[in-house]
Parts: sequence; C-alpha cells; structure tokens
Amino acid sequence: MLYRAYGLVIESDTPLPELPSLGGGALREADLKVALRAWRCEPPRAEEILYSRASPKGEPWLRVARTQRGYYLLSEAGIADFLVDPTGREIKCCRVEIGTDEVAVRHALLDWVLPLVLNLQGKQPLHASSVLTPEGLLAFVGPSGSGKSTTAAALMTEGYPVVADDCLLLNKHLETGAYIGVPAYPSLRLWDDSIEALGLVKVDEPALAKNIPKRRITPFSEHDGTRTPSYQLKCLYLLSRDRYHEEHLPRLETITGREALIRLLNCAWILDPTDKVALVRRFRFFADVVQKVETKSLHLCSDLNLLPEVRRLVLADIGRLPAIELQKTCSPHSP
Repeated sequence: MLYRAYGLVIESDTPLPELPSLGGGALREADLKVALRAWRCEPPRAEEILYSRASPKGEPWLRVARTQRGYYLLSEAGIADFLVDPTGREIKCCRVEIGTDEVAVRHALLDWVLPLVLNLQGKQPLHASSVLTPEGLLAFVGPSGSGKSTTAAALMTEGYPVVADDCLLLNKHLETGAYIGVPAYPSLRLWDDSIEALGLVKVDEPALAKNIPKRRITPFSEHDGTRTPSYQLKCLYLLSRDRYHEEHLPRLETITGREALIRLLNCAWILDPTDKVALVRRFRFFADVVQKVETKSLHLCSDLNLLPEVRRLVLADIGRLPAIELQKTCSPHSP
C-alpha cells in the first residue's frame, strides 16, 4: 500500500488510514518503507543512548539510541519501539507495549518517528504548525505544548487551510532562493479544551494514546496528499507563553536574527545530534532562513478565551485585518 506524507511516497505493510492513499496504480518508487507487522521480533539492544526526553510532567517519553550495527532505535514510552536504518529509508516496528492499540502505534509512527526520519534523509523539518493565506504560508513554531496546533486551528476557523500540524518541512527554491513549506498530511491534534474553545465539532475519535489525551481531527485543508504542493513561506511566528503575566493580552515582538536562529535550531527535528556534518548543514540552512523570511515572537496566554485576539493579531500583522479594528478588539480597556 502506497501513501504520501511529508513530501514522501511511503510503502506500508499495514493500512495507514490517516494518510492519503496513492492507490495501487502509482508508478513512483517509494521513498520510505514501513513495516508495522514485524513487532514480534526481538528488539536489538541499544549500544549508545543519543538522547531522551521527558513530558512536561517529567515522565519518561521518548528515547533515541543507536544499535551496534548503526541502526537507530526510537522508543516512545508506553507505546512502541521502532528500528530505523541509517539512511532513513526503512522503518520497522519491533516492539509494542502490551495493551497498546493500533491508533497509538500509528500516532507514534506518523507524528514522531517520520519527522525524525526526515532529518536522516537530509531534510530540514521544524516543530511547527502552519496555515495558508493569500499572502503566503504562516508557520507557528515552538516546542510541545507551546500552542502551535491551537493557534493554527484558530486561523482555520476563519477559513485558512491547515498545511501542517507539529511538523513543517522547509525547502529552498533552487531558482528564486525563497523558502517554501511542504505539507505534512491532513491532520490536526488538539486537546479537548481547545476543541471546545474554538467551537469545533467534537469527534468520537479516541485519545491518541493512554498517556496522550489529544484527539485527531480532520482540518480544513487544500492538500489531498495525492501530489506534493509547496507554498512560499510568508512569516515564522516563534511561540512563547507569558506564564507570569497572564493579565497581558497576546502580543507580537520583533526579535534579532541571532535570537531567531537560536530558537529555530531549538525547534528543529533532530534524530542524531552527534552527526556533525548534519549539524553544520542545519545551522547554515536556518541561518539563511532568518535572513530571508520575516520572523517574529508571538507571546500567547493560557486563557483560551483570548484565541480570537490571537487570530486578529496575526491577521492584522499580515494585512488581512485593519489595524484600527485590532486596536478596538484588543484594547485592555475594552469592556
């Protein structure tokens, strides 16, 4: 079975209903092969731990290691282990946690393993959600829990199509030198309170995993996955939370190129931080991005009732909303 996601043609031994299918008539050779039925095999032993991450609550979450043969072993706590070949062309699920359903395994594959594997193939993915506007692509960049998906969904409710959720692949146009975004796949993952605050239809989909209560919704998107469109990047909004100043309204701030570069590098999907060649390539890539693409800091608040103000702030910034209207609706003295 052939599918498309993140600009790749993916061959899978198991149905991936979240992805657009290319059907049996596709002639193009797969960029990546996925085997989810191999999980009964014995997982190889990790020889070198490259890094591990914890959830915002401090619980073990993701571990990336290298095996003796140079393969990568990606373990998502409570879900599954995946073995990736050094070229990033093959992924095998080699262990599934007892009691884990197929939805959770596919979530780990699509939303964590695949973005990391893009990095192995020499591509430059960002932790970013994005929407398409007539002025170009807007990317909301930040770590997990920073509000990327919710901000994109707030724009989606005004008719702006979602292009990517949590992972946006960036390319440089060979002729124009402009930076373009490649769609991920039609999906948006939101917490229940965000779904309620935005007035979205609450689907009956189960939580993505027992330790990840987000739900997947099908967003308004122009991308059907049967082709790989690309959209010129208009602006990068680097998200942050005003946790200690919750009385403040959402605000935009101009930042220096150096600060923007540091924050972009911290939000890049990286599988192997010991690969010095890849690190240099990534640094040069994003150093050029901040020179060519407008980049700003977008400060958010935890109050979901302020999402309309976030939406108006962004739309006014790109000229889709008169500034005077923004001032009226966002004035701290408004009743």
